[in-house]
Amino acid sequence: MSYLSAAVLYILNFNEEILMPMRLLLGAVHLAAQITILLTFEQNVMAAFPLTGKANPHYEEALRMTTFIVSFGLISLFVNMAGCVLGFSFSSTPLNFLSNAAHLGAILSLFHIWKENIHYVRIWHQFYFFQFVPGVLELGNMLLVVRQRQRYVF
Repeated sequence: MSYLSAAVLYILNFNEEILMPMRLLLGAVHLAAQITILLTFEQNVMAAFPLTGKANPHYEEALRMTTFIVSFGLISLFVNMAGCVLGFSFSSTPLNFLSNAAHLGAILSLFHIWKENIHYVRIWHQFYFFQFVPGVLELGNMLLVVRQRQRYVF
């Protein structure tokens, strides 16, 4: 086997040997970071109202909206990981690369939000870029794969 054919074989197996295990690992760490935010996001909401705290009339609304976005983030993460675990995106190298980058970005931003007790609006910002977009792309990939399988079955 020549070095060129070994390099081509490595590049062809890069998705299965590197990206998929890394996606599972980063997904598990992302889940842990998301659960940490779920358990502590009330402190981030309190950071938005430092003087008045719970007496502020907007506090309850901010708490409800943050609960919604953190819960929706978990749902989006589960959709993303379901596509990985069930094998829908196993052969899609660009989707796996995007998901790995999104998981890494979410882990870093969630850790920063948690550690520094940053304003709760930042949870919304990280959700859009690191959870919603990969979740929608994964859902679209699942629907595309199911549609293609139905075409060949019938």
